[in-house]
Amino acid sequence: MLRSNYTHSIIFVESKFSNLNSEIKNFMKSICCDKQPFCNQCEFCKKINEDRYADLMEINGNMQNISKEQITQIKSRFNRAGFESINKKFYVIYNFENASKEAINSLLKFIEEPLPSTYAILTTRSISKILPTIKSRCHVYRLKSNKKYFEENINKFELNEKQKKIVFETYFDLDEFITDYNSGDFMHYYDFIKKIVTNYDDIKTIKELSLEFKELDYFKIKKILLFYSVLQPNFKKELLDLINKLNLYPTKISVFNSIWNLSMENK
Repeated sequence: MLRSNYTHSIIFVESKFSNLNSEIKNFMKSICCDKQPFCNQCEFCKKINEDRYADLMEINGNMQNISKEQITQIKSRFNRAGFESINKKFYVIYNFENASKEAINSLLKFIEEPLPSTYAILTTRSISKILPTIKSRCHVYRLKSNKKYFEENINKFELNEKQKKIVFETYFDLDEFITDYNSGDFMHYYDFIKKIVTNYDDIKTIKELSLEFKELDYFKIKKILLFYSVLQPNFKKELLDLINKLNLYPTKISVFNSIWNLSMENK
């Protein structure tokens, strides 16, 4: 297990099926707890385990591009007195490879001159996309894959075989899936694909789906395309090409029409 005395800044490099959430909590507990590595019984261990630790900020780069403004918000909050008596503050930035250039530069200054008792936790699924200037100022810790743990937990959910296949092929870790499942997004993506596949010749339904599609952000559109690539492997190449083009922010209706056309080809 990672010891907390390495640095005030750490990068967790995810592997598929790694248990990221548990590793982050263990790292925090090893800093806050008087026992080594940690006791899991003290006030702070319990707060961390139960997601009640007050001096923690999180930015999810898997759901949005990370902006300079978000880094500024972290600085502003952590310049003030903390809520916890132990005075240990943490910020977690998930999928830091999705940070803007301005956000990276802003964070770099923060990492170089960290505030007292403040710890930076960055995560990435592609360490090669993290700038050397950031990597050189952080301890890089690579997480191991734990497919058995992932599978055991997925089997606790009421999913059919197609849905389980989607989970295993499109989700990187358990926490990402649980977030989508609890929010209803997982079933929304799945049902959206089912509707467009089964109603490709119903113009009224297609119009309703196209309006709904235009309201989605590009991260959710990517999930729909990934789901569809699993359910329709014959079109995987075309769908992956569409995913690669999302970084160019194409018009959403053109992406929708591409999905619709593939559905009609599959009739």
